[in-house]
Amino acid sequence: MRHGDRIDNFDLLWVPNTERPWDPILIEVGKARARATGAHLSGLDFPIHRVFVSPFIRCRRTAAEALLAFSSAKVAIEYGLYEMPNNQVIKPSVIPKDGNWFPEKSELESIFPEGTIDHSVIPIYEEIKVDFLVKI
Repeated sequence: MRHGDRIDNFDLLWVPNTERPWDPILIEVGKARARATGAHLSGLDFPIHRVFVSPFIRCRRTAAEALLAFSSAKVAIEYGLYEMPNNQVIKPSVIPKDGNWFPEKSELESIFPEGTIDHSVIPIYEEIKVDFLVKI
């Protein structure tokens, strides 16, 4: 499932006026669509036990909203789940200058209800590095 509608696609003043322009939040419609998708998925004939999610706020919020329809699904944050690292998708002007893409993992996890995070999952990537970005 892809993330919901993000604010930088609707509010042109958001990017220049935020501390984390590389990590846009969801708009309310994006949250509502995520909840509706979760409700739909929970009604299907196969159980969802675990969700792997990107550390970006738009992705974590999408998962958190969708998971409202599930009582026992667990979440694992995977730093390798994000757009292809290139200067067309993540503009060089918004890359964090200090290389600090995300807050501490405990803060990333705080968006999910208590007991939802599966700490037994070993992530493939532990972080995103600025030098990982490639130019097209």
